[in-house]
Amino acid sequence: MNSQQYATDYNEVKTLGTQSNSARTPEKTELAYFYAGKNGNNFVLWHRALRDVAAAHVKGIEDNARLLALANLAMADAVIAAWDSKKHYVPWRPVTAIQEGENDGNVATAGDPSWQPFLNTPPYPEYTSGANVVTGALTRTLALFFGKDDMTFTATSDYPQAAQKTRTYARFF
Repeated sequence: MNSQQYATDYNEVKTLGTQSNSARTPEKTELAYFYAGKNGNNFVLWHRALRDVAAAHVKGIEDNARLLALANLAMADAVIAAWDSKKHYVPWRPVTAIQEGENDGNVATAGDPSWQPFLNTPPYPEYTSGANVVTGALTRTLALFFGKDDMTFTATSDYPQAAQKTRTYARFF
């Protein structure tokens, strides 16, 4: 990524991801709350969705066990790969990058020591996103298991500030 693209991304995160006076739309705020997960863990949301899909679309205990095993193995492998990347690359988290922007060697970024993120920052490296790799592993496994992507399913949030607790999707990807 070139320094200008970095500065553009940096400023977008700084503007949309701030705790107060954000340019974030109400819809983006609600999505952030929905996927935040209680205690910063959205894996519960995806395990619940997996169980609901299995209950609604899988007949027979053997096929149900197979789907649950395949999905959980895929998610476990994804988490292992994500943590391998987190421990290898260890980039700054947005909160650190924005507060320390004066020290990143890019004149197009300005530090803001008082900047705070909208949601709490977990105490581990940012890259790569564990939530995204788990979501991708699960949805790809579901599409492969059923042989199609277009299946309606629901996801339910346990995050207290999420106004909409359940969202319905028409496809896995």
